[in-house]
This record gives sequence, structure tokens and C-alpha cells, in this order.
Amino acid sequence: MIRLLLLCLILIAAGLVHLLDPFSFINGIPPFIPFKLEIIFWTGILEFILAVGLILPKIRSLTSKITAFYFFLLLPIHLYVSWNVIPMFGISDPVVLWLRTLFQFVFIWWAYSLRKV
Repeated sequence: MIRLLLLCLILIAAGLVHLLDPFSFINGIPPFIPFKLEIIFWTGILEFILAVGLILPKIRSLTSKITAFYFFLLLPIHLYVSWNVIPMFGISDPVVLWLRTLFQFVFIWWAYSLRKV
């Protein structure tokens, strides 16, 4: 249950950052993707929805799979940031950026593992 609540808190915190400081994400989105601010806004909302869905036992299994898929969909953004050494949240060390990208696999596993909690 601690793992569940911790991931929910992380999703809520990430959602808040998306909504309160969307410009901190702008440079991490490749130039060819349009509507950057709108995407950042809606992903913030989505993170709140995912957190609520994980709390609700009746839809937790489905929500955990959707959350894992969401984290998987973020991999190209993380790869773009790491490959191009784009500073994010004060992190500009390429090694740390790559570790952050690799940690995305932990989030994928973590979310998926909650389907049976």
C-alpha cells in the first residue's frame, strides 16, 4: 500500500508542476511537436486522474496498466532530453539525464506492479 500511495503522491506532485510551471517542460519537447503548452497542461491533468484511479480499488488494475503505458509513452521525451543534453529541473549532467531516462523503466514496472495491490 505504501508503494501505491507513494506513486500517487509522485503523480500529484508531477501534475502540480505541469500546471504551475509548464515552461519548465517546454525545452524537453522536440521542436516538431505542436501545442506544447496544451500537451503539458493536459498531461498534468492526466497525472491527477491517474493518481485518483490508482486509489480506487475497482479501477486500480486498469489504471495501473494505463499509467504504465503513459510512462512508456514518455520514454521518447526522456530520450530526446538525454540525447540532446537538455537541462531539466537544474539537471544538466549527461550521466544524470541518462539515469533519469533509465529510471523511467522503474516507473513503468512500478505502475504495472500495482495492478494486483
